[in-house]
Amino acid sequence: MVYTVTVFLWRKPGISPSQFRNHYETVHIPLLRTKVGSSFPLTHSRHYLTRTPNSLGSSDNSNDNHKPTILGGKPEDFDWDVYSEMVFQDYEHFGVFAQKMGEISDGKDEEWKVDCEAFLDMDKIASRMVIVDEAVVTKRE
Repeated sequence: MVYTVTVFLWRKPGISPSQFRNHYETVHIPLLRTKVGSSFPLTHSRHYLTRTPNSLGSSDNSNDNHKPTILGGKPEDFDWDVYSEMVFQDYEHFGVFAQKMGEISDGKDEEWKVDCEAFLDMDKIASRMVIVDEAVVTKRE
């Protein structure tokens, strides 16, 4: 049975949602693949909030200027920028990945540290991580 981990992440203050997404996709994910090798998840899906700037020409990259496009709730309910879903073959696969992440996240891997600090809000990193059951999917007939 697969083992799925969901992580919520926040962008570093001062960078725009598009800068955050670009860095995550073009720098961070390739670096992660290199660092963890064959323990990389079977899938690593990223779901970004759709954010619309209040003032298009503004250099204000805060959430106050980049409100999430919500259908219910309040903007402050959605303070994160992306939730990532990582699917592992099983718990053992996750364990190998977690061990490698521990090795690079302990501050000894300067390349990893610099990368994370470039785009993530380090005060909130890993503050919301949860194990979820395998997806239950209903398809249109």
